[in-house]
Amino acid sequence: MRKAFFYLGIFSPILFVILSGLAQRLTPNFNSIQSPASNLAAGQYGWLQNLAFIVGGVGFTLIGLSIFKNISKRTKVAPSLIVLFGVILILEAFFQSNPNQTDSATQIHIFLFMIGMVGMLISTFLLGNAIRSISSWMAWYCYLTGAVSAIGFIGIFATQGQTGLWQQVATGPLFLWLIII
Repeated sequence: MRKAFFYLGIFSPILFVILSGLAQRLTPNFNSIQSPASNLAAGQYGWLQNLAFIVGGVGFTLIGLSIFKNISKRTKVAPSLIVLFGVILILEAFFQSNPNQTDSATQIHIFLFMIGMVGMLISTFLLGNAIRSISSWMAWYCYLTGAVSAIGFIGIFATQGQTGLWQQVATGPLFLWLIII
């Protein structure tokens, strides 16, 4: 059963990207450099983006639970943060982001994203430390993923007009990291 959860979890980041990408392609004039993918939820094909959030959230939760069961007791925080991110992705489907960013659902969506991202960044470094003695290259990969994603996360809030690009820099390495790790 654990292996089934693990494999379902591995494919969920891929499905997230496919569903979100399809919503982007179907939405005329959507600019993925300027706008975060979350803004798609308010449009005609928002159901695709919301489905991506749910599929990704379930998968991240399954990956976190799989890691949780296979890691030492002293490092349970890292997989717990991955599970938290999965739950947050699911919640983001219900607190849809609106491009004007003034309504309460959008503010909740942004707050959840910030909490989830900070948790995922912390988990990359914690897992890197946990597996350092087992595999040095994987530990360094964890650290590199955390550093690149942190730069993207800072870029989301430090730049104007390129939120979508920086969101991709922040989340893309984390999605790939969960497939590889």
